[in-house]
Amino acid sequence: MALSFAAPVAHEMLKVILAKIDGGTGAGVIRIYAGPVPTSADAPLAVANTLLAELTCSDPSADQPAMNTLTLKAINQDASANADGDATFFRIGDSALTAVLQGDCTETGKGGALELNTVKVTANSPVAITSATFGLA
Repeated sequence: MALSFAAPVAHEMLKVILAKIDGGTGAGVIRIYAGPVPTSADAPLAVANTLLAELTCSDPSADQPAMNTLTLKAINQDASANADGDATFFRIGDSALTAVLQGDCTETGKGGALELNTVKVTANSPVAITSATFGLA
């Protein structure tokens, strides 16, 4: 059985997540990777993981969460992707790149925690995220 949280508990958890993303000296960062998905946001990256793109959040990254959702404000695009690859997961971290959360990447409509118009990233091409909303049930 999956976990489910009472709305007030989910709200408090999202407030902690927001505080961690905004906790550094600057804006939070979203990093998109190719390769095998680590078991958790605390797990080290594998040799086979490739950083595809790095996008900077607004500072602060979001307004206070709604009862069970956190919607990030504008996210600055990466004007020039680092490498070619298929995006498989992302990590959001604070300005010091300390990971706060991790999730899978899929194409729009495929149900990933972060849905992209395409998971195929091309080096030196722009990468943009139009919106990002995370929820706890």
